[in-house]
Parts: sequence; C-alpha cells; structure tokens
Amino acid sequence: MRMRMLVIAFAFVAVSVQAFAAGSPQDTVKSFDDALIAAMKAGKSAGVQGRSAVVEPAIDRAFDLAEMTRLILGSAGKALAPEQSAKIVAAFRLYTIANYAKNFEAFSGERFEVDAPRPGGVGAIVVPGRLIPADGAQPVQLDYVLKGGEDQWKITDVLAEGAVSQMAARRAEFVGILRKDGVDGLVATIEAKTKALTTEVKAPAGEH
Repeated sequence: MRMRMLVIAFAFVAVSVQAFAAGSPQDTVKSFDDALIAAMKAGKSAGVQGRSAVVEPAIDRAFDLAEMTRLILGSAGKALAPEQSAKIVAAFRLYTIANYAKNFEAFSGERFEVDAPRPGGVGAIVVPGRLIPADGAQPVQLDYVLKGGEDQWKITDVLAEGAVSQMAARRAEFVGILRKDGVDGLVATIEAKTKALTTEVKAPAGEH
C-alpha cells in the first residue's frame, strides 16, 4: 500500500537538454522503468544522493519537463520571459529527481509492465503501464503520455490509475504560488521541497 501511494503521489518528472530518447514510445517508458528498478535495488544504503545519480540521467532522457511546466502553468506561464520559464524548469527538474530518488528507495521484487500504445489526443501517444508488487497486491496503473515522432519520444504527463493527470494535479498549487509570489516565490517553494526530500535523517546514536 505504501508503494502504491508513493507511486501515485510522485508519478511525474523531469527536463532534458539532450535529444529525445531513441526508439519507440514503449522503449522510452521501459528505459525509465528500468532506472527506477535500479534505484530501488541500490536501496537505502545508497542514500538519496546515490539514488539520484541513478535516476537523473534516465529522467533527462525520458521526460520533457519544459513541456510539463508549460502544461502546469497554462495561461499563467504565457507572460513569463524565457529566462523566467527556464528558472522554473530547472528547479522542477531537481525536485522531480529528488522525488523519485527519495521514494523509490527499496526493492522487494517489484516489476513494471508496458502495453501497446494507443492514440492520446493531438500529437500524443499513451503507453499503458503498471507496477506489479511481488506480494500479489493489486498493480498500480500508470499510463504515460508521450509526444514526438519517428524514433524521438518523450513523456509529457503521467496518468495515475490511468486517469489522474499529474500535470493537472500540480496546476492549482503552482499557479496559485506564481500569481501570489511571482517567479522567485515559486522557485523558492520548489527548492524548499527539494531540500526537504534530499535531507537525510540520521538515526540517534545507538539506534540501528
């Protein structure tokens, strides 16, 4: 149940300044899922920073956070200067890396499955997927929305339980902060969230 809630809560991610991940839409999703399994296998002993090193390059290859940020901010983001948008994207990138590194911290035999893609609206493809626990618990449905073409595809949204858009879920929070506190306020809020995720809690002396 804990893993199920974590996956739903943190199933959204990150920006790339590199080329689109090569291959089919399924290849993009499978490659990212493999990185999550690798981070889980690295375990708690690797720490958040160690697991971040595992997921960061996969996030940069698989996700288009610039497009995700555009979807989150909607009309509120249209008035931003390019350098302002870039600051938000950069902060959100580090935040999402930290989210995955923090919450995919242990491996208990889980596996991902990916199905054949289906049309997902104008210029988009949806790749249905699921995280299957080893203990026989109900799988967590995760449908990835991708855009691109030919052999260049990137994830632009994740539909938790096959329906709940993670970009839409973030919109109210981020847009509200942007309108109230401006770009610097939004960036500061995201950075504070990242710091909270990456701060390791040490057990008191004598505890193991």
